[in-house]
Amino acid sequence: MPEQQRENYFILLEIDPKESWSNEKFDQTVIQKRAEWSKKSQLPGKRGAQYREYLALIPEIKEIMGDDAKRAKEAQTAKNTKQETPEKVEQEKSIKEIDLISSKGFIEESEIQKLVIKYKKYVPESFIRNEINRKNIKINQTIQDFEESSLETLEERVLKRIKGYLDTLGYQNIYEFLELSKTTLNNKTFIDKAQEKYKESQKSGIKNTKTEAKTGLAVEAQNIFKTEKTRRLYDNSLELERYKIIKESVKTIAQNSSNKILYAKQFAEILKEAQSSGIKDIEKAQQVISKYAKDVGLSPEVPDIEIFKQKISCPQCNTINDRSQQKCSNCGCSLRIQCPSCNLVSAITDKACSQCSFPIGNEPNVRNYLKEARKLIDDKLYDEGLTYLNFARQEWSTIPPRPLNDDLSRAIANYSREIEDIKQKQITLHKQLQKQLQNAINDSCYYEARSLVKQIQIEVSSINTEKEEKLEEKLIEAKIEETETELRRARDLERQGKNPINAYKNVLWICKDCKQAKDALDKIYFNKTRRKILILGGLAGGGFAAAVLTRDLWEQLFSKIISTSQPILILGGLAGGGFAAGVLTRDLWGQLFSKIISTSQPQFTIQTFTTVRVNSRGDIIRRSEGKAEVMTENIGNGVSLEMVKIPGGRFFMGSPETEAERFDYEGPQHYVNVPEFFMGKYTVTQAQWQAVMGNNPSYFKGKNRPVEMVSWNDATKFCQKLSKRTGRDYRLPSEAEWEYACRAGTKTPFYFGETINADLANYRGTDNKEYGWSGSYGRGPKGEYRKQTTDVGNFPPNSFGLYDMHGNVWEFCQDVCHDNYDGAPVDGSAWVNGGNSSYRVIRGGSWYYFPRWCRSALRNFYGSDEADDYDIGFRLVSFPPRALE
Repeated sequence: MPEQQRENYFILLEIDPKESWSNEKFDQTVIQKRAEWSKKSQLPGKRGAQYREYLALIPEIKEIMGDDAKRAKEAQTAKNTKQETPEKVEQEKSIKEIDLISSKGFIEESEIQKLVIKYKKYVPESFIRNEINRKNIKINQTIQDFEESSLETLEERVLKRIKGYLDTLGYQNIYEFLELSKTTLNNKTFIDKAQEKYKESQKSGIKNTKTEAKTGLAVEAQNIFKTEKTRRLYDNSLELERYKIIKESVKTIAQNSSNKILYAKQFAEILKEAQSSGIKDIEKAQQVISKYAKDVGLSPEVPDIEIFKQKISCPQCNTINDRSQQKCSNCGCSLRIQCPSCNLVSAITDKACSQCSFPIGNEPNVRNYLKEARKLIDDKLYDEGLTYLNFARQEWSTIPPRPLNDDLSRAIANYSREIEDIKQKQITLHKQLQKQLQNAINDSCYYEARSLVKQIQIEVSSINTEKEEKLEEKLIEAKIEETETELRRARDLERQGKNPINAYKNVLWICKDCKQAKDALDKIYFNKTRRKILILGGLAGGGFAAAVLTRDLWEQLFSKIISTSQPILILGGLAGGGFAAGVLTRDLWGQLFSKIISTSQPQFTIQTFTTVRVNSRGDIIRRSEGKAEVMTENIGNGVSLEMVKIPGGRFFMGSPETEAERFDYEGPQHYVNVPEFFMGKYTVTQAQWQAVMGNNPSYFKGKNRPVEMVSWNDATKFCQKLSKRTGRDYRLPSEAEWEYACRAGTKTPFYFGETINADLANYRGTDNKEYGWSGSYGRGPKGEYRKQTTDVGNFPPNSFGLYDMHGNVWEFCQDVCHDNYDGAPVDGSAWVNGGNSSYRVIRGGSWYYFPRWCRSALRNFYGSDEADDYDIGFRLVSFPPRALE
């Protein structure tokens, strides 16, 4: 944005240009503003667009404010500019008006509503109410005009639904369910807690009345605390319920009264009952009781309510205690809180310190922010953790700020230092890895360099060196592409029977750590030596061997020859002496030459494809071109098998606890190092099964559909037979290899983003009301339920070039069943020790299952010898081609 058209960055960030500069304070301010602008960017129209522009400016802001000269110029411009944004101006006006209105000693609720309407364009209702609470201003209700029908509440059907959930779980209200105090001011705290409760209800995967109630109540809570208005409507609903209790008590006394008097002691007992139910405004309760008494024909004798003003309701169990008590007489909960600013001890229900106005009522908020910050730090989300610590610091501070030494302030400081220490260690580690990376590049070891780039991206992602690493990554990938182009040229020469040695040497000149080129040269030199030995043995010793070996021993020897991938060389060596024709049967010669004729080398090509990325609603927001090296092998009957090269790397296996609808057995998350391997581009098809096994057990017929109705044992036999036929190792993937290949570098629930839609995979996209399963995931859409398998390759692949990793059919892995990842291998190998070997891991979901079951991290288990499901198949894994021993 041109400088003359943009806002001044000191003004935009609300930093005083006259104050001394602090990089730490600047970083904290940027984090706060990023969170604020992200939230406001969702607003409709021009306001949302404005905040999206602000977000886009963050890199430029960091660049200008990080340069001393540019920052000085920016500060001077700010000093010469009026620094009042419309929001700030309106906030100041509202504060002055609150002070003026409340100068009489209190403020009416109706006056608050007028302020909310007047300043709603720039000042949220929460700001006005927080200011009133911070200054400990008493809010008066106009009780004389109170009518039940005038109290606006939530819809009756919503209240009825909430009450049903609460009764099932044994809670009185949603505040109790969320384990948060009603004095908590920030609605986001309630929403975060409700989301946490929702995730807890989804973890077990068990469906019963209580889990349904917990899920339903968590959803209702998120809706209630979405806005100040809906929260106020719910609070009004609770208040009305308490009034109904009072009304019933008054009615009972009226029915049994002979002289139509509500005596002072009876009045006091109802007041006590009202106070226990959570009504804190005793004067209001007194007027409500008087009104109800008059409505039923009773003359009330009003007791001295000053006695009740000296009482306090325990926030834990609602027992009424004397305000002077330190602890609740029933549950022992502390009824006092010490102000961290002036050390005055106040009642736990006070919203602000009466001596210094410190917001002690924010204590529940601050504890929740600290809890969330701890969780984010443990999850290595340090910037997000700092955001919550800043929220906590804002709500637990004096004006102007000064040092505090209570337990909450110490926790805030300790967590902040912990993050700073971690970031310093990451900076040190980043420097070390960068040095190793530069050495690898300087030594032309580009595969090692690629691995180091990935390690940097995973382990020190918070270090902002994106531009530098992008350039390095671009260079590395270009060199690897050049290497692999030359590697294919060398392999072509070798297949054509030409001398490939110089071509392989050229590969190593470009990239010194190309293992395939090294192995190829070692093999060529080894074969040259071996050929000389075999030929010499054939010429010199053929007659001798024919003379001393029996026919049975020769038949065993040639059977072994047939099973190798080098029959021609061995034939030349052994038959060179002229003896083989005399000792081999016609059948053995037929098998040998059949083997020679059928032996072929796989073809290697670079294939291109298009991947997609979706937003949280399932809309495609980006399409990208990808490419992969594919090994194509003829497996007989004109059927080919395509295997995609999967580069080695390190990844975080399992799902985070924050992932929606996860199961506990998807954790704990752990790093796994996976070596390079080849994986089937598609699941094994019916045509491929028919070519190898000679039959087709599938329920849904179609040569290009995945084979199903096969057991784990059947799939293993297929791998063994295919390996013997081709001379290469084929097997089922390990669970770690499968998830690494599925994710293809992503960390989201699906390889194309946060959610899924029926245009991207074959799964059940409709709801099942009987079991309560949803056909959508997160904010994504519902979709089609095809009720059968589809041809492989119909949906977009991931960035490795693998198709149908989500849905269509489950895919068998080698691993046996384990309850979680405690003790799992970290080298990419299969976990076959311990656990329940009667069951094997299946991955990826199927056409029959809901989106929750199709996530990258989802694990399921199936009997090894069971073959009666038409939604379970498998995918193959192999390694860079080599001869079987």
